[in-house]
Order: sequence, then C-alpha cells, then structure tokens
Amino acid sequence: MTPEEQIIYAIKHLEETNQVIDDYSGKGYMSYQLGAFFPASGVVPHALWGRRSLQRTCQAGLGGGDPRLSDSFLGARSAVRVKLRT
Repeated sequence: MTPEEQIIYAIKHLEETNQVIDDYSGKGYMSYQLGAFFPASGVVPHALWGRRSLQRTCQAGLGGGDPRLSDSFLGARSAVRVKLRT
C-alpha cells in the first residue's frame, strides 16, 4: 500500500465497522506502506492510530521509519490492484 491507499482503506473501514485500524496502543500494529519506499530516503512511510497524544486525544498519524527496525508492534499491509475487463 501507499499512504494514500492506507488513508482510503482506514476511512472505509471506519465507516463500515466503526472501528479504527492500526491501533498500536490497543490490539493493532503500526503499518508500513511498502509501496511508497524510496531507497534514497532510507525510510518507509508508516501509519497508526494513537489513543493518546500530548493533547490527550485520539488521532491518526503518518510518519516514517527505518525499514530495518523490527518490533512486535510493527507490520505491513499489502494491497493488490485488480483491473476489471470491460
């Protein structure tokens, strides 16, 4: 996925289920968007849902991280584009 695909997926999932995705503070993970990796930058974009922040509000977050790092709350979500014949 790319960050743009991640945002669309997260909004659709929230609308359909009333649940957030990538809730690393709860039962989820922070997900890397491997479709937007640019080797020259050295980072991979990631997305998450934070239950707590400095403002004490829940919010979505986008950032970037070193793809060589590994932790139990890191993951990746893949996507496949399907072209329908018309």
